[in-house]
Amino acid sequence: MIALSAANFATATSRIRGHPTMPTALIGLSLSVQMILIMKRQRRSTRGSRRTPDYSATLCSQLAIIGCPEPVLEHRFHPVRRWRFDLAWPDKKIAVEIEGGAWIMGRHNRPRGYQADLCKYNAASVMGWTILRYSPAQVKSWSAAEEIAKVILGEPIIIG
Repeated sequence: MIALSAANFATATSRIRGHPTMPTALIGLSLSVQMILIMKRQRRSTRGSRRTPDYSATLCSQLAIIGCPEPVLEHRFHPVRRWRFDLAWPDKKIAVEIEGGAWIMGRHNRPRGYQADLCKYNAASVMGWTILRYSPAQVKSWSAAEEIAKVILGEPIIIG
């Protein structure tokens, strides 16, 4: 797990005040308590409901707590196509895609959606982007946030 300095924690908590996925009641609590409460909230928000959780917002909250710079949401990276990244750091050319629907044959897993994603990711790679892809389960477990933080902060990373 990534160590969180007092300065990073202060920056993260000031950045997430008023953020819709981060209740203000969490501000000032220890990081471990915040993580537990956020994970419980994630489980509770999808129980018995058909609405889709906003994993991009969850990931943004996690990254803010860790101390990463704020990403651009739904960043349009291509000059002609309307392709967007879920989260992006345009100055570093790092993008994150959260690939949902793995167990229900969602859009990313059906043949046409899969092929479209290949075109998008290849075009982004040719343009110099680093693309990190995660499942909702990886977002919920914080493993996505930890790996992204290492990449953004320039730390060595071992994926797997």
